[in-house]
Amino acid sequence: MIDVVFVLLTVALFAALALLVRAVERL
Repeated sequence: MIDVVFVLLTVALFAALALLVRAVERL
């Protein structure tokens, strides 16, 4: 169960980082 939560958090962090990169590219 803990592993599943860890994976979800990792994916969420990666997605947030990708969105941040796209936001910076727009500037």
